[in-house]
Amino acid sequence: MQRPGKLTNDDGDGGYDGDGGDDGDDGNRGNRGNRGNRGSAPAAAATRALPAVGAWRSLASAVAEFRARNRGRTLRQKVHALMFADPNGGSLNMAVELFLIFWIVASVVSIVCESVDSLHLQFGTLFHVIDIASFVVFAAEYALRIYASPEDDPARPAARMRWRFLVSWHGLLDLAAILPFLLHLLLSGFIDLRFLRIVRLVRLLKLSRYSTANDTMFAVLKKEAPVLLASSLVMCLLVFIMAALGYLLERGAQPDKFENIPQAIYWAVVTLASVGYGDISPVTPAGRFVTVVLALVGIGIFSIPAAVLASGFTEQLRLNREKLRQELVAAAGDPELTDLQRATLRSQWRSLHLSEVEIREMFEEIEFGRRNDAPAADGGWSPALVSANPAYALAQYRAAVSRLQEVAALADRADLGRRLQPLGAATDLERRIWQALVAAG
Repeated sequence: MQRPGKLTNDDGDGGYDGDGGDDGDDGNRGNRGNRGNRGSAPAAAATRALPAVGAWRSLASAVAEFRARNRGRTLRQKVHALMFADPNGGSLNMAVELFLIFWIVASVVSIVCESVDSLHLQFGTLFHVIDIASFVVFAAEYALRIYASPEDDPARPAARMRWRFLVSWHGLLDLAAILPFLLHLLLSGFIDLRFLRIVRLVRLLKLSRYSTANDTMFAVLKKEAPVLLASSLVMCLLVFIMAALGYLLERGAQPDKFENIPQAIYWAVVTLASVGYGDISPVTPAGRFVTVVLALVGIGIFSIPAAVLASGFTEQLRLNREKLRQELVAAAGDPELTDLQRATLRSQWRSLHLSEVEIREMFEEIEFGRRNDAPAADGGWSPALVSANPAYALAQYRAAVSRLQEVAALADRADLGRRLQPLGAATDLERRIWQALVAAG
């Protein structure tokens, strides 16, 4: 065995074997690298932990805010603030909502993946654990909502308010989210309840609780119901008429496909919707002509409900925002906006899909209304603002008196005075106001 660093002559040539020195240098560099890696490992771990630390601090801040807002309130009131849309819930209420949304999505994804045989064989235990955990979460949510539901209207009996929640749309969805698991747990030994796995997908509908757009859409459907009903009636009439024509024109050439009118209705609906699967298609010239006409008409007929809903949705949002702006002007008459009032207004504005920039502009409008003697009176008449905001009422009163003075100055006073005299032409109050205007002019 040769010693490192000595002359060697294995190949008959003299030379210097420097491997030993190189190995030593490599070893030193390796040791320095290892020390560097050991030093950087805690820093990398700390960097990875930063998001968790930030989330924990946010949660701690939300809990502290929740305690401050609900100090002195009852347990049921605190649960209500936590589980329902309540200004006292603050950031912690939003955190609970995000937690529930996570479990809704996780349970639905688990149910979908469980239907794949290969994934079920590999991750079946994980899917079962997610199913149990989601059941526990949704059952606890359901129980807490039932317990706190009387706080929606404390003046009414608690039993009545709980029953009202149980039979409400969201209450029934909450029950449907946990009922399949209970039925499978209790009755699986007696009845084949495998179909309940698919029924669990109803949990996806629980997301409707956290979307305010649904309320707007239902309001639009209610408002535009006559127009939608009329367009639906036109579509039904067109389908039946075209189905009858198709049956008459094609039954001789294709008795197997146009055997009766119900089969022709299927063809008419597919053609009217411009889908055209191709499994049933006319072969006669007259039948093809009817198909062309039906497809062209269908483009316009099916676009009517979509256009009505789109315009109605936009108009409803505009009305909601205008109503909220009036409430904002009314709030400008308050001497001071509390944090709770600000949180309530911000929650309402977010429900109307307003951006943070628009919300900030509205708060600036509130401050502007406080700094000025009265809001402008030329923004339209609002009885709600007249009753809620004295400054707005004064501005409207002054504008009305000014308009009356213009009428008295520009109109023919003698003729207008004669028109007010006959019985029933004007009230005593109107006559006295006119006399006061003439005397003042």
